[in-house]
Amino acid sequence: MDYHLTKFHKDRVIYAFITANEVLYVGICASKTTEFKNKLYRYKNQTGNGTNKKNTIEIKLLLEKGFKVDILAFNPNEKHHVKINGIEVDLVKGLEPGIIDYVDTKLNERK
Repeated sequence: MDYHLTKFHKDRVIYAFITANEVLYVGICASKTTEFKNKLYRYKNQTGNGTNKKNTIEIKLLLEKGFKVDILAFNPNEKHHVKINGIEVDLVKGLEPGIIDYVDTKLNERK
């Protein structure tokens, strides 16, 4: 599994793996110190939690079958800073559940 980043290397982002117009998975760089490039490194090298490994296996199977898998990313904190009563809202963590519900992903586990 290889990839090429054109943007957001050092950012915390919301990202999605997409193939054939289907959203497979929506994820985030959850920790304030996790950069997008490090998150993708974990997928490529199958390190980290069970979700990373499970998704990597699924994505590799699709690639082996000849499907193209795109990675889209969005940094909502790049241009939008929201504070409520002086408390900064983390848009990366705050937007993820709504996006997952909206696009009905294949690999995200519902709680």
